[in-house]
Parts: sequence; C-alpha cells; structure tokens
Amino acid sequence: MRDADDFCKFLGIIFGGIIVAVIATVLNTVAIAWLWAWFLVPLGLMKIGYIHAMGIEMTARYILNQYSWADHEAEKEIHWGVKIAQVIFKPLIAMFFGWIVFKLSGL
Repeated sequence: MRDADDFCKFLGIIFGGIIVAVIATVLNTVAIAWLWAWFLVPLGLMKIGYIHAMGIEMTARYILNQYSWADHEAEKEIHWGVKIAQVIFKPLIAMFFGWIVFKLSGL
C-alpha cells in the first residue's frame, strides 16, 4: 500500500509541475508580448505575436538559467509554494509595473 501512495504522490508532483510550467510559460509569453508592444514597437521594432514571444521566453530561459549544483543545494531550503508563487507572480508584477510606466509615459 505504501508503494501505491508513493506512486500517486510522484504522479501528483509530475502533473502539478507540468501544470505550473504551462501556466508560467503562458504568463511569461504574455508579459513579453505586451512589454514588447508597449516599449519596443514605439522605438521602431516590429510588433511580435505570442509565438515569437514564447520563442524569446524559451531562448532567454535556456541562455540565462544555467544550472549548478551549488544552486541546487541552496534551493533545497526553499519551499515549493514559494517557488510556484515566484514563477506566477514575476510576470504579473512585470506587466503591472510595465503598464503603469506605459500609461505614465503617454505612448
């Protein structure tokens, strides 16, 4: 019975991780697309769609999130709820403050 419980917990972690990753990717994609439209299109750059924004998000994540074992050891102390809140609220906060700057700038 213990093995079945462990397996169900494992599946819950896997599916929960996938759901959080999808939500984070969508939120980051929307944040990049909106911030791009608000601040870079007025400078003469071409407007991008959500697919291009997702590509930029994935490329930036690949380039900037280099993994090291030292980081892994430090992350053991961080609770998963905090990590999930960071991934979800980071793009929302960026969009909120970007919107404020956009509205104040009069672009």
